[in-house]
Amino acid sequence: MKKLYTLLVLLFAFTFAQAQNDIKARLEFEEAEKAYTEENYETALKHLNQPEKELGQWTPNVSYLKIECLYALTDMGNFGAPTMQPLYEEVTKYMAHFNKLNSDDIPMEKYKVVYGIEKTLKALKFDERQSAEFLKAKTAHDAKNYDIATPLYQKLAQKGNSWAMRNLGLLYAQQKKDTAKAKEWYQKATDNGNAEAAVELANIDRNNTRKWFEKAAKMEHPHGVYVIGLFAENEDNNLTKAMEYYRQARDLGSAAGLHKTGKVYEDKEEYDKAFPYYKKAAIKGHWDAMVRSGALNFYGLGTAKNEQIAMEYWLKAATENRTIEAMYYIGRAYEKKKNYAKAEEWYLKAGAINPNYYSLLGEMYSLSDNDIPQKALEYYEKAAENGHKGSTLETANIYFSGKGGITKNYAKAAMYYEKYYDKVKKNESYIDNLIEMYNRGGNGIEKDKDKAKKWKAIRRK
Repeated sequence: MKKLYTLLVLLFAFTFAQAQNDIKARLEFEEAEKAYTEENYETALKHLNQPEKELGQWTPNVSYLKIECLYALTDMGNFGAPTMQPLYEEVTKYMAHFNKLNSDDIPMEKYKVVYGIEKTLKALKFDERQSAEFLKAKTAHDAKNYDIATPLYQKLAQKGNSWAMRNLGLLYAQQKKDTAKAKEWYQKATDNGNAEAAVELANIDRNNTRKWFEKAAKMEHPHGVYVIGLFAENEDNNLTKAMEYYRQARDLGSAAGLHKTGKVYEDKEEYDKAFPYYKKAAIKGHWDAMVRSGALNFYGLGTAKNEQIAMEYWLKAATENRTIEAMYYIGRAYEKKKNYAKAEEWYLKAGAINPNYYSLLGEMYSLSDNDIPQKALEYYEKAAENGHKGSTLETANIYFSGKGGITKNYAKAAMYYEKYYDKVKKNESYIDNLIEMYNRGGNGIEKDKDKAKKWKAIRRK
């Protein structure tokens, strides 16, 4: 009797604990559904990791929502996407589960979605990247142990592994600088159905770039399809055909295809159509799409005006990818709020990447409520030294006029005016300043009637 009582107590405790776990799992799943609806896919995934821990088993409903979240986050045209492997693993488990069942027991709408993703992964031959031998070779490759990676890839290539062939091509192209050998391996991989190898061939066989991208596109490579869209738009001048390719690319999960679709609509000022595509591409990690999503949020174009969300997009692109346009927008946002110190911080970061952006600091320090002539000149001149046309003219004007108490320097003014003319070949009023300086002399320049005459002739044209 005592043993029976103990058994009943244990059974009750187990049942109670199981019920508690079921409740916890349900709550986590509900939180995941809420986050998914709000397009907070990373948050949703964190919640989705809990139900299976609580229940101690894999469940199809949790798996499906995981797949939807992972797919939303994954740029299928980028094998470096960190969510690609987890997506493959979850899709594999889901399809293996339902492929054992009768059709009446399969949730067909969900199954079709996952089947479509599986089809793309199969076209990309992602299964070939799963073997222990391939992972060992790739680990050595990533660690730059090329002497170890090469024979491992060669052994796999002999067995028909197209990814091993492609990676051998990569080794010969990048490490051994043997383009002929690289092409040979890329060609073998392409012949074995590896679309990524066709993309690599497009990048090194410049005389046949379009041919190889077309090959990749026929194998349903998301990036290959996107690039053929670019050819249709820019070489064939056929935007209708290009949009078909961009649609196909985005249907295959290409972030670039989504971004480009958004750009086409933005160029037409159809912001309400552009924004959803930019947002989806941004979620997949497309940096330029983050910049554009931020811009549309900031100005309230195609979506509700939200400067906070805009800054979140820009900061992510600027800090994680050093996207220069994001730095520019952050600087502009701070300048708009007259927070000139923060604006300068971001403009300087942009200028460190591309000195042309120092011109923004020149402009900022020329504003009526932030007029610091010496700083304006300093940054205009930095941009001018990098060839920025507008800054070249502004620098010349400051040295000519002595604006804001800057010491006049006709030698520098003439130099920058002449540089500006060499760039733009425009007959404008700045040439009158050149004529005046060469006629007058002084402030660091000698009178030179011949040069004055030369510029007068140009001015008369």
